[in-house]
Amino acid sequence: MLFWNGLSDQNGVAPLGLLLTSRNSIHIHIRDELIKSGVRAEHVDGTTPQGDREAILGRLASGETEFVSNCQVLTEGFDLPDLGCIVLARPTKSFGLYLQMIGRGLRTAENKPDCIILDHAGAVYQHGLPHDQIMWTLDVDKRAENVTQAERKAKVGSDPMCDCPKCGALRVRGMGCDACGWEPQRRGSGIDFADGDLIAIDAPARSNAPASQMERARFYSELLHHQEARGYKSGWAAHKFKDKFGSFPPWAWNDLQRIEPSVITLRWIRSRNIAYAKATSFSRTGASHGTAAQ
Repeated sequence: MLFWNGLSDQNGVAPLGLLLTSRNSIHIHIRDELIKSGVRAEHVDGTTPQGDREAILGRLASGETEFVSNCQVLTEGFDLPDLGCIVLARPTKSFGLYLQMIGRGLRTAENKPDCIILDHAGAVYQHGLPHDQIMWTLDVDKRAENVTQAERKAKVGSDPMCDCPKCGALRVRGMGCDACGWEPQRRGSGIDFADGDLIAIDAPARSNAPASQMERARFYSELLHHQEARGYKSGWAAHKFKDKFGSFPPWAWNDLQRIEPSVITLRWIRSRNIAYAKATSFSRTGASHGTAAQ
């Protein structure tokens, strides 16, 4: 079977494996499939005679047998430190039983670098990782608690574990992958959009041509209207006209009909008032500094 053959080390040697299941039909089927793939596999269950069981486990300990599947026999109390792979093919709601099952492979041994746990039942999603911090208790009214898993659920929700999209290893949701180093990327925020057709809009080109006589006369008429509406002194409109065009308007234009200023003319007047205010403020500041320097 591919899941087992893929566990071989660089010398082609696979770790000693133990399959834990709750149904005879499952572990016998897996035993048969492993044998078809060339793996030296056997199985034990509650009906296996004691002598045969001891012989099978003895062959597993010596390496003559590579893999043993069992049904509710070796989940607790079985001690073989050389086990390098635990296959969980049964679910359990019991946190204690989960720790007992994976604990069959977590004992240290010479030349044993690690233990691979193949969780086909999804127990790790419910109970957490083997190396999580466990809060043990001797209180008969309390149970051991996976503190690390509880913190994950409080932080990222009730389903804190997920698969790495790059290598498939289990990782904590929102965190990087310890197996291959993959890091999650921040997703861009959504952008609202609406369907439509793009059209070209050409802005009117500005003309550098000098203002015509009619345009100048209208502008002066607007200045006269503003002068009288604001109560400015006579001659204010003429001086503003000179600011814009460089010369005074003809005297006869003082008899032109007054025209209410356009928005453009009002903006121009406002800009000149601001420029005048800034210049006056600067000159006053400069004069005061000069007096202080003396």
